[in-house]
Amino acid sequence: MVTTPTTSNDPARKMVLVADDEPAVQLIMSRVLTQFGLVPVLAGDGLAAIDVVEQRGSELACAILDIWMPGANGIDAAHVIQQLAPDLPIMLVSGALPNIAAGKLSGLRLAGMLEKPFSIAGLRSMIRLAVPNRRAREIQFRTTIPEFEDRSDFS
Repeated sequence: MVTTPTTSNDPARKMVLVADDEPAVQLIMSRVLTQFGLVPVLAGDGLAAIDVVEQRGSELACAILDIWMPGANGIDAAHVIQQLAPDLPIMLVSGALPNIAAGKLSGLRLAGMLEKPFSIAGLRSMIRLAVPNRRAREIQFRTTIPEFEDRSDFS
């Protein structure tokens, strides 16, 4: 399932693909990214993430993929997405990063990896590093997020 919130007419807003099979994580990531001034596009698995990139890849600022998802996992999806959109920054998140075999990541040009649970500050830093400079200038981050505090962790 793919969900795209209503987008603003503001050209500085950029869409971020979030692929995670946990609805609670999708909800939190969606709220946080919206507070960052970004438009989240949600996918529940790797196959749905690939579909989003096929349909809207040129509109995406970056992709955040959970590694452990049913169907196509985040690593498999990242390999396909990298072929479809070679310039799209891809970030992986997981609650079990130390358990990832390095060989599975071979050939991927990742913009970042973040272990769950992660802080909002960690997510913000990863996005700032991952988004190309020309787009990073267009993304205006709020310094505080009323619903969340930077020290809050979520998985």
